[in-house]
Amino acid sequence: MKHAAIAVFALFLAQAPASAQSIGSIVPSASSPGYVVTVEGTNLQFTMCVQFRAVVGGFVGVRTVEAPALTVSNTRVTALVPEIGGFIPPGEAQAGDPLGEVTVIDFFGLQTETLPFYFLEGTGGAFENAGAATTQANGEQAAISFSLANGAPDPGNPVFTPLLQNADPGSPAALFFGRPSTPPFPIFGGEFAVNPVIVAASAPLVDASGETSRTFAIPALTVLQGQSFVMQWGFIDSTPSVQFSNALRMNY
Repeated sequence: MKHAAIAVFALFLAQAPASAQSIGSIVPSASSPGYVVTVEGTNLQFTMCVQFRAVVGGFVGVRTVEAPALTVSNTRVTALVPEIGGFIPPGEAQAGDPLGEVTVIDFFGLQTETLPFYFLEGTGGAFENAGAATTQANGEQAAISFSLANGAPDPGNPVFTPLLQNADPGSPAALFFGRPSTPPFPIFGGEFAVNPVIVAASAPLVDASGETSRTFAIPALTVLQGQSFVMQWGFIDSTPSVQFSNALRMNY
């Protein structure tokens, strides 16, 4: 029995990747608790969990939560964004910071490099996901996010850049912007969260990585104060079928 256990352990070690695991992207790069994120990289087949590190502020400072991997392959890992809890709201002393990071941990306890991740939970309810994406023919769901380099949809941001991610490459896409539909209404197996639609803006075709974007300016707070808006992507995939991402709600 002892020799059999040693043999099994040796076989497990022999299957470890010859080179270190590495991650290169997380989709979406901004999300609320309970939504699925996909981490892409190399040599990820031994991944056990995705680790989320958030700057919650206060005496705690940084809080780390490990989310079990839902699916694992050599190049992709999925997990649910966990609820971090304990964020000190923006504007208060020792407030937290929504911008944190993500890493992947394997069975051997080894960690990859980190990627930036924007915790919508850390905005004190200012920004949050809403609705549910439709499911594409390949079984994937598209997601709304935004360019971290260009910043969140804060009032006065002149270059806010919402992203459509994980969509069928080559798809024509449009960004719908308007008031929130409460509750979102079911459509094509997903949920549409914008009603009424104020603006529908076209975007470049979805690129080979499954992404497209549109940049625009967010008005000053005096114009937005006390109001809520929602944006959500729609696109036509190669089947062709109408698809939607989940939505991003902004509560000013």
